Amino acid sequence: MTLQYESTKLIVVIVQKGDENAKKLSKRKAGIFNAVVAKLLFVSKRARPDILLAVSFLTTRVKEPDEDDWNKLVRILSYLKCTPDCCLHLNCTDLTKLTWFVDGSFASHGDMRGQSGAILVTRDCAVIFKPNKQKVNTRSSTETELIAVDDTLPTVQWTKLFMKDQGYV
Repeated sequence: MTLQYESTKLIVVIVQKGDENAKKLSKRKAGIFNAVVAKLLFVSKRARPDILLAVSFLTTRVKEPDEDDWNKLVRILSYLKCTPDCCLHLNCTDLTKLTWFVDGSFASHGDMRGQSGAILVTRDCAVIFKPNKQKVNTRSSTETELIAVDDTLPTVQWTKLFMKDQGYV
Protein backbone atom coordinates (compact mmCIF):
# COMPACT_ATOMS: atom_id res chain seq x y z
CA MET A 1 0.00 0.00 0.00
CA THR A 2 1.18 3.50 -0.69
CA LEU A 3 -0.30 6.74 0.43
CA GLN A 4 0.20 9.90 -1.53
CA TYR A 5 -1.54 13.15 -2.26
CA GLU A 6 -2.06 14.92 -5.55
CA SER A 7 -2.09 18.33 -3.89
CA THR A 8 0.84 20.37 -2.63
CA LYS A 9 -1.40 22.40 -0.37
CA LEU A 10 -0.79 21.79 3.31
CA ILE A 11 -2.90 22.71 6.26
CA VAL A 12 -1.18 25.02 8.68
CA VAL A 13 -2.59 24.94 12.16
CA ILE A 14 -1.09 26.96 14.92
CA VAL A 15 -1.51 24.99 18.09
CA GLN A 16 -0.99 27.53 20.77
CA LYS A 17 -2.39 28.20 24.18
CA GLY A 18 -5.73 29.84 23.58
CA ASP A 19 -7.02 32.98 25.17
CA GLU A 20 -7.92 32.11 28.76
CA ASN A 21 -10.60 34.81 28.68
CA ALA A 22 -12.22 33.41 25.54
CA LYS A 23 -15.98 32.96 25.78
CA LYS A 24 -17.12 29.36 26.26
CA LEU A 25 -19.49 28.00 23.63
CA SER A 26 -23.19 27.59 24.39
CA LYS A 27 -24.41 24.03 25.03
CA ARG A 28 -25.97 23.89 21.55
CA LYS A 29 -22.85 25.17 19.80
CA ALA A 30 -20.62 22.91 21.95
CA GLY A 31 -22.73 19.92 20.87
CA ILE A 32 -22.26 20.88 17.22
CA PHE A 33 -18.52 21.33 17.85
CA ASN A 34 -18.29 17.87 19.42
CA ALA A 35 -20.23 16.19 16.58
CA VAL A 36 -18.20 17.85 13.82
CA VAL A 37 -14.86 17.05 15.50
CA ALA A 38 -15.92 13.38 15.83
CA LYS A 39 -16.81 13.26 12.13
CA LEU A 40 -13.55 14.95 11.18
CA LEU A 41 -11.63 12.41 13.27
CA PHE A 42 -13.24 9.61 11.26
CA VAL A 43 -12.42 11.38 7.96
CA SER A 44 -8.84 12.16 9.00
CA LYS A 45 -8.16 8.55 9.98
CA ARG A 46 -9.66 7.11 6.78
CA ALA A 47 -9.11 9.52 3.91
CA ARG A 48 -7.52 12.83 4.87
CA PRO A 49 -4.47 12.33 7.09
CA ASP A 50 -3.36 15.86 6.19
CA ILE A 51 -5.82 17.19 8.80
CA LEU A 52 -5.06 14.55 11.45
CA LEU A 53 -2.77 16.73 13.58
CA ALA A 54 -5.25 19.60 13.72
CA VAL A 55 -8.19 17.32 14.45
CA SER A 56 -6.21 15.49 17.15
CA PHE A 57 -5.67 18.82 18.85
CA LEU A 58 -9.38 19.70 18.66
CA THR A 59 -10.30 16.35 20.24
CA THR A 60 -8.54 17.54 23.40
CA ARG A 61 -10.86 20.57 23.47
CA VAL A 62 -14.31 18.91 23.19
CA LYS A 63 -15.02 19.01 26.94
CA GLU A 64 -14.91 22.80 27.22
CA PRO A 65 -14.67 24.38 23.77
CA ASP A 66 -14.43 28.14 23.45
CA GLU A 67 -14.63 30.63 20.60
CA ASP A 68 -10.93 30.12 19.72
CA ASP A 69 -11.55 26.39 19.28
CA TRP A 70 -14.62 27.14 17.14
CA ASN A 71 -12.48 29.36 14.90
CA LYS A 72 -9.90 26.56 14.54
CA LEU A 73 -12.69 24.16 13.56
CA VAL A 74 -13.97 26.63 10.96
CA ARG A 75 -10.42 26.95 9.61
CA ILE A 76 -10.15 23.18 9.11
CA LEU A 77 -13.55 23.05 7.42
CA SER A 78 -12.52 25.95 5.14
CA TYR A 79 -9.35 24.06 4.24
CA LEU A 80 -11.37 20.96 3.36
CA LYS A 81 -13.75 23.03 1.26
CA CYS A 82 -10.82 24.56 -0.66
CA THR A 83 -9.07 21.22 -1.26
CA PRO A 84 -11.70 18.79 -2.55
CA ASP A 85 -9.21 17.59 -5.18
CA CYS A 86 -6.76 16.44 -2.52
CA CYS A 87 -7.15 12.74 -3.21
CA LEU A 88 -5.97 9.72 -1.31
CA HIS A 89 -4.55 7.02 -3.58
CA LEU A 90 -3.82 3.57 -2.22
CA ASN A 91 -1.98 1.00 -4.29
CA CYS A 92 0.23 -1.97 -3.62
CA THR A 93 3.79 -1.69 -4.87
CA ASP A 94 6.24 -3.19 -2.41
CA LEU A 95 5.43 -4.31 1.10
CA THR A 96 8.67 -6.14 1.81
CA LYS A 97 10.20 -3.32 3.88
CA LEU A 98 8.10 -1.63 6.54
CA THR A 99 9.59 1.03 8.80
CA TRP A 100 8.08 2.64 11.89
CA PHE A 101 9.13 6.13 12.97
CA VAL A 102 8.21 7.15 16.51
CA ASP A 103 8.72 10.51 18.20
CA GLY A 104 7.73 12.17 21.44
CA SER A 105 7.44 15.82 22.34
CA PHE A 106 8.06 16.73 25.98
CA ALA A 107 5.44 18.81 27.86
CA SER A 108 3.56 19.96 24.75
CA HIS A 109 0.18 20.34 26.46
CA GLY A 110 -1.01 22.74 29.12
CA ASP A 111 -1.16 19.96 31.72
CA MET A 112 2.54 19.22 30.99
CA ARG A 113 1.82 15.94 29.22
CA GLY A 114 3.76 14.96 26.15
CA GLN A 115 2.63 14.25 22.61
CA SER A 116 3.48 10.98 20.85
CA GLY A 117 3.49 10.39 17.15
CA ALA A 118 4.17 7.34 15.03
CA ILE A 119 4.10 6.70 11.31
CA LEU A 120 4.47 3.48 9.32
CA VAL A 121 6.31 3.90 6.04
CA THR A 122 6.70 1.40 3.24
CA ARG A 123 9.59 2.47 1.03
CA ASP A 124 8.68 6.15 0.54
CA CYS A 125 4.96 6.25 1.35
CA ALA A 126 3.22 6.69 4.69
CA VAL A 127 0.56 4.11 5.49
CA ILE A 128 -0.43 4.53 9.16
CA PHE A 129 -0.40 7.71 11.24
CA LYS A 130 -0.80 7.50 15.01
CA PRO A 131 -0.70 10.76 16.98
CA ASN A 132 -1.82 10.80 20.61
CA LYS A 133 -1.52 12.73 23.83
CA GLN A 134 0.44 10.81 26.43
CA LYS A 135 -1.49 9.58 29.45
CA VAL A 136 1.26 10.27 31.99
CA ASN A 137 3.44 13.21 32.92
CA THR A 138 7.14 12.74 32.29
CA ARG A 139 10.19 14.40 33.81
CA SER A 140 12.41 14.59 30.74
CA SER A 141 12.37 14.43 26.97
CA THR A 142 14.11 11.04 27.14
CA GLU A 143 11.31 9.63 29.29
CA THR A 144 8.78 11.14 26.85
CA GLU A 145 10.47 9.32 23.97
CA LEU A 146 10.34 6.02 25.87
CA ILE A 147 6.64 6.48 26.62
CA ALA A 148 6.05 7.21 22.91
CA VAL A 149 7.73 3.93 21.94
CA ASP A 150 5.80 2.03 24.62
CA ASP A 151 2.51 3.52 23.39
CA THR A 152 3.30 2.48 19.80
CA LEU A 153 4.59 -1.07 20.39
CA PRO A 154 1.16 -2.77 20.41
CA THR A 155 0.41 -1.30 16.98
CA VAL A 156 3.85 -2.32 15.71
CA GLN A 157 3.30 -5.87 16.96
CA TRP A 158 -0.20 -5.99 15.44
CA THR A 159 1.22 -4.80 12.09
CA LYS A 160 3.89 -7.48 12.20
CA LEU A 161 1.34 -10.24 12.87
CA PHE A 162 -1.08 -8.87 10.28
CA MET A 163 1.60 -8.80 7.56
CA LYS A 164 2.68 -12.34 8.52
CA ASP A 165 -0.94 -13.52 8.13
CA GLN A 166 -1.03 -11.86 4.70
CA GLY A 167 1.94 -13.98 3.59
CA TYR A 168 4.79 -11.48 4.04
CA VAL A 169 7.85 -12.43 6.05
